[in-house]
Amino acid sequence: MEALTEQERAAAGAPGRLKGRAVTVVGAGIGGLAVAVAMARRGARVTVIEQAPEITEIGAGLQITPNGAAVLAALGLGRALGRIGVRAGEVRLHDGLRDEDAPLARVDLRGTLAGNPHGYWLVHRADLVAMLLAAARRLGVQIVTGARVVGVALGFDEAVLAMESGSKRRTRLLIGADGLNSVVRVALGNAEEPRFTGQLAWRALVEPLHVPLWEVGDAVRLALGPGRHIVCYPLRGGRLLNLVAVEERARWSEADAEATRDPGAMRAAFADFAPRWRRLLACAREPRP
Repeated sequence: MEALTEQERAAAGAPGRLKGRAVTVVGAGIGGLAVAVAMARRGARVTVIEQAPEITEIGAGLQITPNGAAVLAALGLGRALGRIGVRAGEVRLHDGLRDEDAPLARVDLRGTLAGNPHGYWLVHRADLVAMLLAAARRLGVQIVTGARVVGVALGFDEAVLAMESGSKRRTRLLIGADGLNSVVRVALGNAEEPRFTGQLAWRALVEPLHVPLWEVGDAVRLALGPGRHIVCYPLRGGRLLNLVAVEERARWSEADAEATRDPGAMRAAFADFAPRWRRLLACAREPRP
């Protein structure tokens, strides 16, 4: 196990009432790993169960606002966030139907957040997951991959996890972070089906060299249009540009799931946008759902 950093030791503080307590977290995504780090910092013996054979993140970018950055700092990961992220300096809102450099509006994040120590960060999901995973392992968290939970029985003082392999796992404290189709949530009596947000999104990563539209810099750019918008911002020191194109839809269909993988469908949905934005979308070869 790697040694804790000085910042992580300082953030850990007193172990508290969790010292020595066994905690099981189902799901090793961003939420599951973050809560595992938080519990381990307080002295708990944490096991994270993940159904995937290895912990990876295939998504693209995300934005971490100052309150989220404050949480990561409290977990001792503030400096690590600075190493993997781009600190956003401004937000620019453009009319997506007009080919103009000047934005409709601009938010100066440097000025707005001048007194905030945490900042507004632009991060690749894979880098965030890797950062949290490394922190969890440094704290002694046990990571179990390739283990799928198919059922949960809640007893008076413990939960029993039924595994796909046929084995069972017992735990006194169970945290469900198993995503959209959560088995743990169903066990707690909430079997509600996922609800469509009303928005269909195409996501892609492109290299800025292929997008000679502007200096990448540290800006978040939004192009607005009727029932649609495009968001783009830099990742990994400006070596990548994250792209999200969103269209409002009244209802969800399986055809929509296929459409999010089709760059042609994305370009067709924004065919009336200005040339600069269409050129940006043309750089996205393989949109991610």
